[in-house]
Amino acid sequence: MHTADVSSYFQPGGSLSRILPGYEHRPQQLELAAGIERALRQGEIGIFEAGTGTGKSFAYLIPAARFAIERGRPVVVSTYTISLQEQLVNKDIPVVRRLFPELRAVLVKGWSNYICRLRLDAALRSPGELIDASIGDSLLRLAAWAESTSDGTRSDLSFEPPPSLWEEVCAESDGCLKADCPHYSGCPIFRDRMAMVGAHLLIVNHHLLFADLAVRRELGWETEQAVLPGYDAVVLDEAHHVEDAAGEYLGRALSSAGVAQLFSRLQRQRQGRRSGVLPAIEAALERRLGDEACEEALVTLRTESAGILHSAHGAVGRFLESAGSFAAPQGDAARDASAFRITPELKAEWLGRVAGPAGEAAALVDRLAGQLQHFRKLLEEGEDGPDHALLARIDAARRRLSNLSRALGEFTDLDFENLVYWIERAPKAASPARLVSAPIDVGPHVLEWIEHQCEALVLTSATLAVNGSFEYTRRRLGLWGASEIAGRLSVRERLIESPFDYGERAVLGLVSDLPDPNERAFREELPEALFHLVTASDGRALVLFTSYALLAAAERALRDRLEALGFALFVQGEAPRSRILARFREGGRSILFGTDSFWEGVDVPGDALSLVIVTRLPFDVPTDPLASARAERIRSRGGSPFHEYTLPRAALKLKQGFGRLIRTQSDRGAVVLCDRRAQTKPYGKYFLDSLPKCRLVTGAARRVADEVRRFLSDRIPSPPAT
Repeated sequence: MHTADVSSYFQPGGSLSRILPGYEHRPQQLELAAGIERALRQGEIGIFEAGTGTGKSFAYLIPAARFAIERGRPVVVSTYTISLQEQLVNKDIPVVRRLFPELRAVLVKGWSNYICRLRLDAALRSPGELIDASIGDSLLRLAAWAESTSDGTRSDLSFEPPPSLWEEVCAESDGCLKADCPHYSGCPIFRDRMAMVGAHLLIVNHHLLFADLAVRRELGWETEQAVLPGYDAVVLDEAHHVEDAAGEYLGRALSSAGVAQLFSRLQRQRQGRRSGVLPAIEAALERRLGDEACEEALVTLRTESAGILHSAHGAVGRFLESAGSFAAPQGDAARDASAFRITPELKAEWLGRVAGPAGEAAALVDRLAGQLQHFRKLLEEGEDGPDHALLARIDAARRRLSNLSRALGEFTDLDFENLVYWIERAPKAASPARLVSAPIDVGPHVLEWIEHQCEALVLTSATLAVNGSFEYTRRRLGLWGASEIAGRLSVRERLIESPFDYGERAVLGLVSDLPDPNERAFREELPEALFHLVTASDGRALVLFTSYALLAAAERALRDRLEALGFALFVQGEAPRSRILARFREGGRSILFGTDSFWEGVDVPGDALSLVIVTRLPFDVPTDPLASARAERIRSRGGSPFHEYTLPRAALKLKQGFGRLIRTQSDRGAVVLCDRRAQTKPYGKYFLDSLPKCRLVTGAARRVADEVRRFLSDRIPSPPAT
């Protein structure tokens, strides 16, 4: 039993200072830790914004470890980004374990991260039946790795296998035989699942957490088939992503690529050779010639199944083609949009187009799933014992066909009261990339989860409050307006300022001589402003865009000019994100152009990053289907969509972008906003008041650039070490 007050770990001369060289006492970290400790022990919903540099990880890991050890029940710690997960597991938890040697913490990964030895063995025995022979060399390398790895997950691989190969040999929850599998005793996924039993901290990501929520909602909150073991308390870091993560797993997506992959798993042909589940079943039935039932099934498979598969694939394709062409008659704007919303007013027209193809496709898909179930039963009853790997593949294929049939039904039996539906496709393309549904309001689902699963819940992030208020976050998650949630959990909120001295170490520049971003001239004049700014900082700049089109236009206008001056320009999409960031962190005269994913999770301390440029205020695209549906819902109850949703959402994202600049006590630099609306529109003050208070510089791009150059050339002492 750890009876010491939580403050004893964070005070000067406390436990952390004795085991961490250079530990800095931060009152803000202690304040956060004390608040989280109270939320866990009192059974509260604690909402904490803690500015950059607070030291959030230790502030929640230490109270969570104490609570879990004393209660004997796990605390789930969920993050959004992989980089934060890795920091917790590799850097922070080993330190916490020095304080609590009995602490058991487990990193929980999704099934598809693991190798499945049963599926691997099946691929090795009959490579032509299940995978293309062209990737045979990679299969052999994968098999050699599987014999030597103690980890068993993809992150342990020293090479990148072809995606189609990994998809055939990775673990799948819907095709796993569990204890009936001959490899069960040495299976890495069940080794790690067993490690979860008795663990104090379960380190997950938001997607895995809400995948668990979705399974529990469908199968019952006490189901043994859930992704995670039972838990009572949850800490959500990077909690500003909770609404989006929950919505993704409480909706539905049906893509032409996913459908093609499913039918390709069942049967595909390459260089005259058939492979997939159906050819594997055929080979298994051929080995049982003499068994009358198997011989009849073989005839059925050869004369019917392949034809049904072909017809089903075609019917689903016709459904998707009908969906993809649905927006075309609606006008040029809709035809050119990447996402087209299916509104209640369009329901009759939508059903007139797609109900027939969807019904035909569902009937064929169900028929094929029924045949797979029949084949499975025959192969399971053989005298020589079942081929477990093949049975697992049949199970997985059958379940996925059933899910496809269910999705076809859901996209014709539309629930506009609770869901928004849209079509995603490339501009001008004839067929959609995806059909998507998502809940308009995730609040009721979050409340249901809290009621059944959470005795305490902590949400923390550097960006949860806007202008000192948590109203936006609480409204979006269903936590607004009640003194107690689920009839028992009170809500406690706290805003903890960053310990960084932004007034001394940061400048905010506002460019005033560019056109309004909604004018065509903005795209034409922006590159010149960017050129003056990034040369003023001698590179070392992160330029954040709100669209790839604007990024691409700026790159075309500037790359040659910048490279001629010796700058290195890194652009999102030209290499994996991690590789781009690694090269940018190396320092030098580097400039990075990024869109959405670079607004957060970019941690570049020191001189490698001295300037962050925000090209325009990060409002959602007005035609975004989910944003427009949520705006309509707010309007229907008499609220203001702009002030309740659009504006605070954009302000939080701007705070994320600003937070890329100062990462340590000694960092200094400038953030420049090129959107004149921050100065000319009434809501501009709302954005500026949401940012940390620092020196403000306004004017033409050249003047702002000169001020940035002057500020960066002035050296101020670093704060003293403590």
